[in-house]
Amino acid sequence: MPKLEPREVMEMLSELPPYLQQSLEQTPLVRGARAGIAEEQRLNDPQYLAELAEVSVEEAEEALTAEQAYLSGARADQPQHPKRPKLPKDQLR
Repeated sequence: MPKLEPREVMEMLSELPPYLQQSLEQTPLVRGARAGIAEEQRLNDPQYLAELAEVSVEEAEEALTAEQAYLSGARADQPQHPKRPKLPKDQLR
């Protein structure tokens, strides 16, 4: 069985009728999904990260911005420029 992300579990749950949602609410799968979403939200909160790392909120915001830029494939210290399309080898001359 493939592993589901917490948001996928909650999306599937929301598509079910209310009586099934209530009966599944206390299952380990749904509780784990809610906990995973809460943890994800905390890890994107500069205040929480500052307390966790014992740094200032500004330092945590900078680190979070740099990490998000890194994960998106960008570098935080350089402006974004569109990449030039590559020419076929026969057109390079």
